[in-house]
Amino acid sequence: MSEKTKVDTKLYANLMGEVKHRLNALNTALGGYLPVAGPFVQDFCYLQLRLLCELIALACLTAHGDIQETNSKKLRKEYSADKIITALGQLHEDFYPRPFQQTMKSPHFFDAVVVENDHLTKEDLIALYGTCGDKLHRGNLKRILSENLPKQVNFPDIQKWGQKISNLLAAHLITLKGQENIMLCFLGTKEKPHKVQVAMSEFVEPTGPRDEHGVPLSLKGRSSGPAGA
Repeated sequence: MSEKTKVDTKLYANLMGEVKHRLNALNTALGGYLPVAGPFVQDFCYLQLRLLCELIALACLTAHGDIQETNSKKLRKEYSADKIITALGQLHEDFYPRPFQQTMKSPHFFDAVVVENDHLTKEDLIALYGTCGDKLHRGNLKRILSENLPKQVNFPDIQKWGQKISNLLAAHLITLKGQENIMLCFLGTKEKPHKVQVAMSEFVEPTGPRDEHGVPLSLKGRSSGPAGA
């Protein structure tokens, strides 16, 4: 593993560590533990969702640091999640995280199977990012004069988005360009529930069908060890 890959892997783990803290903050707010009125809980939650979108996009950019174009000044200075996601899609079709289940076959070899749960897709992320931007603006004077502050205390839409993000990231993999290596990430494991673990793994062979981009939906890999956050 190159020195740059080690740095990128550690940074990815740190970004996922922040993701985990923000998901916890979101759940705390949704559980009614913030001593503020409903409208301000909603504002807090949409702020967390917006930042979570940005963290996912920045993590994808970090994971694909081996692609020369991702190191351009323009992309390295970009913070808008939708712009980063769109740019990465033009560089590598299969850049986005995919939830998976892992079965260890030996201390260094494992099987990974992509799972189809109700997770945050690329399209969902871009839509959510736009929604958050709309929700976090107070609006124009005409709108303010014509509305009352909502008395809502339950936020099923926010809860749905938070669950989609959790489903995506709890255990996910990213296929690097060329399909020779994959990045595995766990926001927590049974043995270490509070520790994010990231590992670069060598793609050994496919063990099942492929998706529309030719990427295996199940595979055998060789782990090179975790990087924690």
